[in-house]
Amino acid sequence: QWCGHINTIAETGPSGAGSLALAVCWNSTEPEKLTTSYSNGEVSVLRFAESELEHERTWRCHDFEAWTVAWDSTDRHVFYTGGDDCLLKIWDTRCPEGVRTIRRHSMGVTAIQSHPSTAHLLATGGYDETVFFWDTRTTQTPVGESAVGGGVWRLKWNRRDPQLLAVAAMHGGACVLRYSADSQTAQCVSKFTKHESMVYGIDWAEDGALASCSFYDHSLYLWNAGF
Repeated sequence: QWCGHINTIAETGPSGAGSLALAVCWNSTEPEKLTTSYSNGEVSVLRFAESELEHERTWRCHDFEAWTVAWDSTDRHVFYTGGDDCLLKIWDTRCPEGVRTIRRHSMGVTAIQSHPSTAHLLATGGYDETVFFWDTRTTQTPVGESAVGGGVWRLKWNRRDPQLLAVAAMHGGACVLRYSADSQTAQCVSKFTKHESMVYGIDWAEDGALASCSFYDHSLYLWNAGF
């Protein structure tokens, strides 16, 4: 049995009283920098240095909850936010205002992930039960989409097979999509339905297995996609 101790070395919070921190994301190309989103619609960029969190800037990104935030995997200045106002937004830390607003999701945007090795490829999901794929250089229309049968709470690209995307789809269970940039299609290639409650988390193991969790039935499953 593992036993450990966690010590708080730094902490921060939103400006509004009673607001909650909803998401946090480290910058993979600038490891000391992170961003966090809040229930009051704000998003802050912070820098961790010498056991302290230094506040760099806060934006009012959304009118309602800022459910999710994610850095671009190749551009250290760019990050993305999704809110309960159904908006997906692109931001640059050097700019006081948002770079672009994308109005394609019909419900709150709850999951975003930039592809770890393919520049400009972004996956997003929301309460509208749809995963959209975007070329961030031209966002007038998505470059692929897939209905997954449940609200999308977590997305995770596979680092070994760049076409595979794991999806935690709440009451729709967990699934794996294979995205083809050539045909701009996303096909469900594996689905896991043993969860008896909403699936909120999913991630890949190094050997290609997956772990997914559903909180209300206190379950964590390890499973193989079967391909």
